Amino acid sequence: MIQFNSPSLHLVHPTGGETELFFVRHGQTSANVLNQFAGSTDVPLDDLGRRQAGRVAERFRDIPIDAIFASPLQRAFYTAQQIGMITGHEPIPMASLQEMHFGDAEMLTMSEIRSKWPTLLEDQPDGGAYDFRWPNGESDSELIARVLSSIESVSRDYPQQRVAMVCHGGVISRLLNHLRAGERSEFLQISISNCSITHLSVSSSHTTVHYWNDHAHLDEVLGPLVAE
Repeated sequence: MIQFNSPSLHLVHPTGGETELFFVRHGQTSANVLNQFAGSTDVPLDDLGRRQAGRVAERFRDIPIDAIFASPLQRAFYTAQQIGMITGHEPIPMASLQEMHFGDAEMLTMSEIRSKWPTLLEDQPDGGAYDFRWPNGESDSELIARVLSSIESVSRDYPQQRVAMVCHGGVISRLLNHLRAGERSEFLQISISNCSITHLSVSSSHTTVHYWNDHAHLDEVLGPLVAE
């Protein structure tokens, strides 16, 4: 179990204020069920995913926010729209919140990836996992750079406010890795379930992870949670 017991010094507020961020992963898709690397492929939510989106939206009756930003991919944007129906905010699309672009590995399963590129995941570059790049796709360093840029932009525009950011499991997992140990950390798989909430506070000196992968609002009626 990964713990965030200490404030992270790897992300600070750009204006010296403090902004609270509620990262929400989108609801379930068929790609999640089939363990496909959907990445930048614009797959919709399935029936269960839409019900999960409705349930996480209800959670925001008790979480007052000032704005919603969302990945423009429909699985995230639909989830954000459900939250907006509760909070009264129109989601603002933010391309930098999109999932990792897996390049030639888009929509493949892990077994298919290992069959096509037997040594791909073992042949790490000198910089380690942070500099790993998918064939004709994106690297971890590029992903975290754009995610941090999105946080900086939102924090600058919403000081002393609370913002929901609806996006993807890989985005949230890699952000938590960065907060845990910085850009040269070995990447650890941090499970982020569909429609879970991760709550951060970004201040002038550090970032605090209040909780992550909170899915208390989802119960067994909605089916098994997909964490990858």
